[in-house]
Amino acid sequence: MSAQEELRRRIQLILQIARERLTLDPNDADALFALAAVQATLNEAAGGIQTLDRLAEIQPNYPGLWVLKAKLHARLGQEDLAQQSRIRGSQESQGPAKAADLTVPCPMCDVPVALDATTCANCGAQFASPPTLEDELDDLGHAAVQDMVQEELQAGPAPPPGESSGPPTPSEGTEPAERKKKRAYGKRATTVASQEGLTNGLVLERRRGRKSGMTNGLADDRGRTNGLTNGVGRTNGLTNGLGRTNGLTNGVGRTNGITNGVGRTNGLTNGLGGIRPAGFHAVGLRGMMQTAGWKLYLIPVVAVALLLVPLLNTPAYPGSMHPIQIDGVFDDWRAVSKLDATSGSVPNANVDVIRFGAVDNVGPFAFYVQVRGTALQGGGASPGTMDTVWIFIDTDASPATGYQIDGLGADRMIEVSGYGGVVLSSVLWEFDANRDVRDWNGWIKGTGTPAAASGSQIEAEAEWVTQGSQPSPVVASVRTESWDGETDTGDVPISTGGGTLLVTGYPQVPAVIAGADVPLVQLSLAAYRESVPIDSLRVQIVGTAPVGLASSLRLLDGSGSVISYVTPTSRTVAFTFPTQTIPVGTSSIFRVVGDFAAGGGETYGIRPSPSQSSPPGGGILTVQEQPGPRSLGYVGVAPTSPQVDGAFGEWAAANVDPMGDVTPRNNPAIDLVRFGSRKVNATTYLYADVTGRILAGTPVPQAPRPTPPPGPPPANDTDRDGVPDSVDPFPYDF
Repeated sequence: MSAQEELRRRIQLILQIARERLTLDPNDADALFALAAVQATLNEAAGGIQTLDRLAEIQPNYPGLWVLKAKLHARLGQEDLAQQSRIRGSQESQGPAKAADLTVPCPMCDVPVALDATTCANCGAQFASPPTLEDELDDLGHAAVQDMVQEELQAGPAPPPGESSGPPTPSEGTEPAERKKKRAYGKRATTVASQEGLTNGLVLERRRGRKSGMTNGLADDRGRTNGLTNGVGRTNGLTNGLGRTNGLTNGVGRTNGITNGVGRTNGLTNGLGGIRPAGFHAVGLRGMMQTAGWKLYLIPVVAVALLLVPLLNTPAYPGSMHPIQIDGVFDDWRAVSKLDATSGSVPNANVDVIRFGAVDNVGPFAFYVQVRGTALQGGGASPGTMDTVWIFIDTDASPATGYQIDGLGADRMIEVSGYGGVVLSSVLWEFDANRDVRDWNGWIKGTGTPAAASGSQIEAEAEWVTQGSQPSPVVASVRTESWDGETDTGDVPISTGGGTLLVTGYPQVPAVIAGADVPLVQLSLAAYRESVPIDSLRVQIVGTAPVGLASSLRLLDGSGSVISYVTPTSRTVAFTFPTQTIPVGTSSIFRVVGDFAAGGGETYGIRPSPSQSSPPGGGILTVQEQPGPRSLGYVGVAPTSPQVDGAFGEWAAANVDPMGDVTPRNNPAIDLVRFGSRKVNATTYLYADVTGRILAGTPVPQAPRPTPPPGPPPANDTDRDGVPDSVDPFPYDF
């Protein structure tokens, strides 16, 4: 049985027991806590809180109640309620009830007695010290054995002549006072009695107390005469019709005392008795369950042990288990494949990314960034302004989820800021799935995470970036910002599971589209870090023209040969072809051409689809678009008057503006090169063109931050429950 199956079995068992107990007693505190623990393990935080609220009404000082409640509130982002629960838990722990103030009913007369009492003042019953948890668990096992022994004796032959088969007379039994001592099953008896045997000399010994036997299953006037107990009997081995006829139960037999090949010849072997703890009733397991019923907190302790110990009780490891140590020493990164990014793309060398790497660090993921100058140098007037590095992490390899940036959907983000080459802030963020995918304010639940810098290099680690027990490769990209606002990126995202294939689209559409073999777009494929195989490409049809206006679209390789032919039926077109491998450090050229019927001035264009199939050999495929003379053309004829349709053929006579005149630093996205205006009747049309991609926006809309005042860094809180890892007994439970 796998670990997951074993955990699921344990959870189902505890859940079933808790619900059965709650059916019998809706105010069973132990069962409520066990149910809440199961709900927390099953990621049902809201349900667990409701269960704990119900428990708080019944027994507000229940051990562990407020600790678990604080964790569940923190998991749901309810920080105020989590803090209130922590305060309440602290108050409860400072004022525990004394043992003398706690009472339990006397098992003989039901009069309340103190928890640490040794004698009942009402009836005189004597008690011994309550057993430990280990004793209780051991007793449960022996109780089950005792019950089986009694059944064997009842199903066996009649007692020999001379043995009594009926209830013992007062002269045969013990005095009433002694019986009270023996039947005080809530405590262990301290007196030592006789050692009378069982039929055929079978003795059930006790660790302490009376060693008296049973005849035909009768003890302490609670016997089973011919297998009958309180009218619900085992007549000839039958109980409610589900019997042990001749030793068979549902086809699993005890033939001459043999069960599944483990034998009990004649029940027990001539006087070899099972050890039975003191204080048990003759009804076996039923008596033990009554004993355990008033023991405080046994069920929640066992529930927590079953659920959490197999997951969290790992053996100590002599030394680090992670190949990469976040310590500012980078020798352990030598064997890790890294992305070589474009150098010199920004004037400030301290934020010019030249190398980027990521690796599965045996649990957490580790990341590496190198700049052309000094990492996290910062600058500006005292006290200074920090440089910042952001690492965006896509944990599910889906661009549709998370913060949209660099062609991926980032679910996590590491933000490292510093000054003077020293890390001053390192925070791991989670993106709120309920926010807009372009909302920078969607980053929530920030917690400290390890990071270090030295010279031109930075390393950081993210413990909580995967969901589930089977970690999968993650996709990551990097961006930097200097103290004075200069920015850079690592060119392309990378994956921990293989190389990166970059597909760059260059529009080639003419101003007027007509006829056959019309060029639409050129696709440049480049492999980074590792060679990447590819067997499909997706493109999108854009513009106002209907899909069927192009009778066919063809994908050509670098030599001009057709490798895929498609008749479009939707705006997303998939080209499939025999697998080709793009060698690392090289690029291949593909082109898309189409055949068109006559049109009436509709716009048409082709762009690479942002959603691509994963390469068949692992790694990732990412898409970028470069500006061109135009991205849309007119099918058949261009209009003579301005049209707001995304095509700009009617603006051929626009005014020209000098290039490269943006201050204080060049920015192609706002470097205006052509502009114009036209008035048609009462409508005015405006036009603008830039050297880069217009309306590119700011992917990271955060201004440089000043150096913080001296103080300790934020505490690491891996499970984000509001309890720092240094004091959290379970730092990875959420």
